[in-house]
Amino acid sequence: MWVPGQPDPPYREMRMIRIGLADSATGLYGDLPPGAGPLLQMAAALTARAFTAYAEGDWETCDALVTEGRHACGEIFTALTERIVSPAYPYRVDSPFWEDFLARLAVAVLRPVPAPRRTETEAEFRERLSRVRAEAEARMAARRGGPAAAPEPSAPRDREPDLSRPGGLADELRAMGLM
Repeated sequence: MWVPGQPDPPYREMRMIRIGLADSATGLYGDLPPGAGPLLQMAAALTARAFTAYAEGDWETCDALVTEGRHACGEIFTALTERIVSPAYPYRVDSPFWEDFLARLAVAVLRPVPAPRRTETEAEFRERLSRVRAEAEARMAARRGGPAAAPEPSAPRDREPDLSRPGGLADELRAMGLM
Protein backbone atom coordinates (compact mmCIF):
# COMPACT_ATOMS: atom_id res chain seq x y z
CA MET A 1 0.00 0.00 0.00
CA TRP A 2 1.34 3.42 -0.90
CA VAL A 3 1.76 5.90 1.94
CA PRO A 4 1.92 9.65 1.26
CA GLY A 5 5.47 10.93 1.47
CA GLN A 6 7.01 7.71 0.21
CA PRO A 7 8.17 7.13 -3.36
CA ASP A 8 5.49 5.99 -5.80
CA PRO A 9 5.45 2.24 -6.40
CA PRO A 10 6.04 1.12 -9.95
CA TYR A 11 2.99 1.42 -12.22
CA ARG A 12 2.67 -2.36 -12.66
CA GLU A 13 2.52 -2.88 -8.89
CA MET A 14 -0.17 -0.22 -8.50
CA ARG A 15 -2.17 -1.82 -11.29
CA MET A 16 -1.96 -5.25 -9.61
CA ILE A 17 -3.07 -3.74 -6.31
CA ARG A 18 -6.07 -2.10 -8.00
CA ILE A 19 -6.98 -5.31 -9.82
CA GLY A 20 -6.73 -7.28 -6.55
CA LEU A 21 -9.01 -4.81 -4.81
CA ALA A 22 -11.45 -4.76 -7.74
CA ASP A 23 -11.65 -8.58 -7.76
CA SER A 24 -12.48 -8.66 -4.09
CA ALA A 25 -15.93 -7.23 -3.42
CA THR A 26 -14.80 -5.88 -0.08
CA GLY A 27 -11.19 -5.01 -0.78
CA LEU A 28 -8.98 -5.50 2.24
CA TYR A 29 -11.86 -6.75 4.38
CA GLY A 30 -12.41 -10.10 2.69
CA ASP A 31 -14.40 -11.55 5.58
CA LEU A 32 -17.33 -9.22 4.90
CA PRO A 33 -20.19 -10.49 2.74
CA PRO A 34 -20.04 -10.09 -1.06
CA GLY A 35 -21.30 -6.74 -2.31
CA ALA A 36 -20.35 -4.93 0.89
CA GLY A 37 -17.76 -2.73 -0.84
CA PRO A 38 -20.02 0.28 -1.44
CA LEU A 39 -21.38 0.07 2.11
CA LEU A 40 -17.84 -0.17 3.45
CA GLN A 41 -16.87 2.95 1.51
CA MET A 42 -19.93 4.78 2.83
CA ALA A 43 -19.16 3.63 6.40
CA ALA A 44 -15.55 4.81 6.07
CA ALA A 45 -16.64 8.18 4.68
CA LEU A 46 -19.18 8.70 7.46
CA THR A 47 -16.59 7.72 10.07
CA ALA A 48 -14.09 10.19 8.61
CA ARG A 49 -16.71 12.96 8.55
CA ALA A 50 -17.69 12.11 12.14
CA PHE A 51 -14.05 12.41 13.23
CA THR A 52 -13.71 15.76 11.47
CA ALA A 53 -16.83 17.05 13.23
CA TYR A 54 -15.55 15.71 16.57
CA ALA A 55 -12.16 17.37 16.10
CA GLU A 56 -13.92 20.67 15.36
CA GLY A 57 -15.91 20.34 18.60
CA ASP A 58 -19.24 19.68 16.87
CA TRP A 59 -20.25 16.61 18.88
CA GLU A 60 -23.88 16.80 17.78
CA THR A 61 -22.92 16.41 14.11
CA CYS A 62 -20.43 13.70 15.03
CA ASP A 63 -23.14 11.69 16.81
CA ALA A 64 -25.59 12.29 13.96
CA LEU A 65 -23.06 10.96 11.42
CA VAL A 66 -22.37 7.89 13.55
CA THR A 67 -26.11 7.25 13.87
CA GLU A 68 -26.53 7.69 10.13
CA GLY A 69 -23.73 5.20 9.52
CA ARG A 70 -25.28 2.64 11.86
CA HIS A 71 -28.65 2.93 10.14
CA ALA A 72 -27.38 3.12 6.56
CA CYS A 73 -24.64 0.49 6.73
CA GLY A 74 -25.71 -1.73 9.63
CA GLU A 75 -23.30 -4.60 10.29
CA ILE A 76 -20.71 -3.16 7.92
CA PHE A 77 -20.46 0.02 10.00
CA THR A 78 -20.18 -2.05 13.18
CA ALA A 79 -17.47 -4.28 11.64
CA LEU A 80 -15.51 -1.23 10.48
CA THR A 81 -15.81 0.35 13.91
CA GLU A 82 -14.58 -2.85 15.57
CA ARG A 83 -11.50 -2.77 13.35
CA ILE A 84 -10.83 0.95 13.83
CA VAL A 85 -11.01 0.85 17.63
CA SER A 86 -8.95 -2.35 17.81
CA PRO A 87 -5.39 -1.82 19.11
CA ALA A 88 -4.17 -3.95 16.18
CA TYR A 89 -5.54 -1.45 13.63
CA PRO A 90 -2.39 -0.11 11.93
CA TYR A 91 -3.67 3.32 10.89
CA ARG A 92 -3.86 6.11 13.43
CA VAL A 93 -4.65 9.75 12.84
CA ASP A 94 -2.02 12.12 14.18
CA SER A 95 -4.44 14.25 16.16
CA PRO A 96 -4.91 14.88 19.86
CA PHE A 97 -8.61 14.09 19.38
CA TRP A 98 -8.15 10.62 17.84
CA GLU A 99 -8.13 8.49 21.01
CA ASP A 100 -11.10 10.36 22.50
CA PHE A 101 -12.99 9.95 19.23
CA LEU A 102 -12.27 6.21 19.22
CA ALA A 103 -13.65 5.91 22.75
CA ARG A 104 -16.80 7.84 21.76
CA LEU A 105 -17.20 5.74 18.61
CA ALA A 106 -16.80 2.48 20.54
CA VAL A 107 -19.40 3.50 23.11
CA ALA A 108 -21.87 4.65 20.46
CA VAL A 109 -21.54 1.65 18.14
CA LEU A 110 -20.26 -1.32 20.12
CA ARG A 111 -22.38 -1.03 23.27
CA PRO A 112 -23.91 -4.38 24.21
CA VAL A 113 -27.51 -4.96 23.26
CA PRO A 114 -29.63 -5.81 26.30
CA ALA A 115 -31.02 -9.33 26.39
CA PRO A 116 -34.78 -9.54 25.88
CA ARG A 117 -36.74 -10.00 29.07
CA ARG A 118 -38.40 -13.34 29.64
CA THR A 119 -42.18 -13.14 29.61
CA GLU A 120 -43.94 -14.39 32.69
CA THR A 121 -46.39 -17.23 32.09
CA GLU A 122 -49.97 -17.16 33.37
CA ALA A 123 -49.20 -19.80 36.01
CA GLU A 124 -46.15 -17.85 37.23
CA PHE A 125 -48.21 -14.67 37.38
CA ARG A 126 -50.97 -16.35 39.41
CA GLU A 127 -48.36 -17.88 41.75
CA ARG A 128 -46.74 -14.47 42.29
CA LEU A 129 -50.13 -12.82 42.78
CA SER A 130 -51.07 -15.45 45.39
CA ARG A 131 -47.79 -14.85 47.23
CA VAL A 132 -48.29 -11.07 47.22
CA ARG A 133 -51.85 -11.44 48.44
CA ALA A 134 -50.89 -13.85 51.23
CA GLU A 135 -48.10 -11.52 52.36
CA ALA A 136 -50.47 -8.54 52.31
CA GLU A 137 -53.08 -10.41 54.35
CA ALA A 138 -50.40 -11.39 56.88
CA ARG A 139 -49.29 -7.74 57.16
CA MET A 140 -52.89 -6.58 57.63
CA ALA A 141 -53.46 -9.17 60.36
CA ALA A 142 -50.23 -8.13 62.09
CA ARG A 143 -51.32 -4.46 62.02
CA ARG A 144 -54.62 -5.39 63.64
CA GLY A 145 -52.71 -7.16 66.37
CA GLY A 146 -54.24 -10.56 65.83
CA PRO A 147 -52.71 -13.76 64.63
CA ALA A 148 -52.23 -14.04 60.93
CA ALA A 149 -55.26 -15.78 59.53
CA ALA A 150 -53.77 -15.82 56.08
CA PRO A 151 -52.72 -19.05 54.46
CA GLU A 152 -49.05 -19.87 53.93
CA PRO A 153 -47.48 -17.55 51.34
CA SER A 154 -46.98 -20.35 48.82
CA ALA A 155 -50.47 -21.84 49.26
CA PRO A 156 -52.91 -20.81 46.53
CA ARG A 157 -56.25 -19.24 47.43
CA ASP A 158 -59.28 -21.48 47.47
CA ARG A 159 -61.24 -19.24 45.10
CA GLU A 160 -60.35 -17.27 42.00
CA PRO A 161 -61.05 -13.54 42.10
CA ASP A 162 -64.08 -12.42 40.11
CA LEU A 163 -62.68 -9.52 38.13
CA SER A 164 -65.52 -9.52 35.60
CA ARG A 165 -67.97 -7.72 37.87
CA PRO A 166 -67.74 -3.93 38.35
CA GLY A 167 -65.45 -3.08 41.26
CA GLY A 168 -64.04 -6.62 41.39
CA LEU A 169 -60.46 -5.52 40.94
CA ALA A 170 -60.78 -2.82 43.59
CA ASP A 171 -62.29 -5.35 46.03
CA GLU A 172 -59.44 -7.77 45.38
CA LEU A 173 -56.84 -5.06 45.88
CA ARG A 174 -58.51 -4.01 49.14
CA ALA A 175 -58.57 -7.62 50.31
CA MET A 176 -54.84 -7.87 49.59
CA GLY A 177 -54.21 -4.69 51.60
CA LEU A 178 -52.95 -2.78 48.63
CA MET A 179 -55.72 -0.12 48.74
